[in-house]
Amino acid sequence: MFERETQRRSGYVLSLGIAPLLWFAGEIILGARMWNVHPLHALLSYGATFLAFVGGIYWMHGVTMRDQSRVSQMVIAMSLVPLMTGAGALCYHGSIGLMLLLAGYIALLGCEWHFYRHEIIPAWLWTVRWRISVVVIAVILAVLVVIRT
Repeated sequence: MFERETQRRSGYVLSLGIAPLLWFAGEIILGARMWNVHPLHALLSYGATFLAFVGGIYWMHGVTMRDQSRVSQMVIAMSLVPLMTGAGALCYHGSIGLMLLLAGYIALLGCEWHFYRHEIIPAWLWTVRWRISVVVIAVILAVLVVIRT
């Protein structure tokens, strides 16, 4: 029971992590400007930060694996993909930065699927991360459509 409750709470915390991303995307899509910062810059910055955070979770998982085998090396290497694409997204502004951010989230989803398929991460974490990734990818695509038209 305790494990189930921990999984549920972890899912809520991870889901709440995309709330600022949704807020900034809403400002862009609706054309509102609530803060004194450009919402596209805020979206790129927060999206890259969240992407790097999730990559950091997998990096820590790879470092703390009991067997320091090729599997742990692969987890560590794949955990750098979100960090690098997030950093690349920050180097560009506008639609190019968003496309790099989108590529990072798609690559992260691929890495997570690989981890789940090889039982490196539990099924509940895969389910939560899959849902979050789909929402984030859809939001970035919507923002790309709005700023391109």
